[in-house]
Amino acid sequence: MQRAHGRYEHWLWPLYYPENYDAGCQQCHAADAITEHAGVLNKGKELFREKGCIGCHKFQGFDNQDDLLTATRQQITLLESDRKADQDEIPRLNKLGDQASDNAVANNFYQQAQNLTVTISNMDSNEEQLEQKSHDLLQEIKKVGPDLKEVRMKIHKEWIPYWLQHTHEWRPTTKMPQFRLQPDEVQAVAAFIWQSALTGPALPKQAPGNAAHGKELLESRGCLGCHSVGEGPNIMGGAFAASARAPIVPTRSGISAPTTTPSTACPLSSISSIPAAPMTATNWSCSSPRSCPACA
Repeated sequence: MQRAHGRYEHWLWPLYYPENYDAGCQQCHAADAITEHAGVLNKGKELFREKGCIGCHKFQGFDNQDDLLTATRQQITLLESDRKADQDEIPRLNKLGDQASDNAVANNFYQQAQNLTVTISNMDSNEEQLEQKSHDLLQEIKKVGPDLKEVRMKIHKEWIPYWLQHTHEWRPTTKMPQFRLQPDEVQAVAAFIWQSALTGPALPKQAPGNAAHGKELLESRGCLGCHSVGEGPNIMGGAFAASARAPIVPTRSGISAPTTTPSTACPLSSISSIPAAPMTATNWSCSSPRSCPACA
């Protein structure tokens, strides 16, 4: 340690002095999630991920799942192209075998066709593995902000411009910055988000839930390992996933009202239908008594 970080006589380019250790750790430890004796660097990496910097900024050795996913999908596309070419070649070889002048030539064509059949089988196996890898990478890709494609099935449209204009006023602890948008820009962004979202079929009606028992389930079933509840000093739970706090919007009377209503179907029942969702299926039952944390 002393020779590495001091001023050892045989060092051509000595490392930083002890008080500046962290400044040089990244050169060799870029791929390490945690580097011993580098508290400042570790905190920086944590903030880089937590504050959503990875959404726009790319850093070598840091969260490269997007690149891996792109490469995997390219491999799958190449395999599919090669398989189609081989599948088209097999009938041609068999036809040449049928038309061959002697058995030796015919058997040669038939053998080539058989070899391509085996090759296609191996391609299928490789593609299956790549598809699983692609699925796993999709689960690892973590965005700080929630997916906006289903906003029309989750919130009222009036909530979007209100949130864009009062981001930190409404929720001081949010990771989203307060963008300095003009009123017309707010309306344009809100309109684009709403009009681009999925509509989907009408959701079945859902009776109000048992909030008290839902709170017990939220605390006992491990939800707080990823989700957080509360604000400021009263916040509890993890920071991996979205906050469980329901957004509200102003009504015409000026009184805030929940965006979720009793007519909204239980969202936890459809987790398994989302292939890239990092959240595991919960097997919640929303039959009476209704005590699901999402419906309560």
